[in-house]
Amino acid sequence: MYLDKVFTDSSVALNTAQFFSASITPGALSASLGMKEEAYTVGPGNLRTTDLVYVMAPPAATQANCCVVAARVSSATQITNIYANLTAAANVPTPGVYGWLVIRP
Repeated sequence: MYLDKVFTDSSVALNTAQFFSASITPGALSASLGMKEEAYTVGPGNLRTTDLVYVMAPPAATQANCCVVAARVSSATQITNIYANLTAAANVPTPGVYGWLVIRP
């Protein structure tokens, strides 16, 4: 889905905004405090590493001590989620339908 000429609160036009969603099952996080990146193929091939990405986790109950904290474009067809493990125990992020709003300023 494309949204052309989206305006922000400051009335600055954005070039493009796209929304992607996919059903994913993230891999397990190791038993330590830290972050993990995991890439997913989502786009038609027009993403740029300079695009801004907002990630939306599934609305189901979230996994305790583990969450998606950010996302970024890693290639023309891939978005990478960044997961945080907030405890020293092994965790698995919540599987389900994730959404990504990609904005090109």
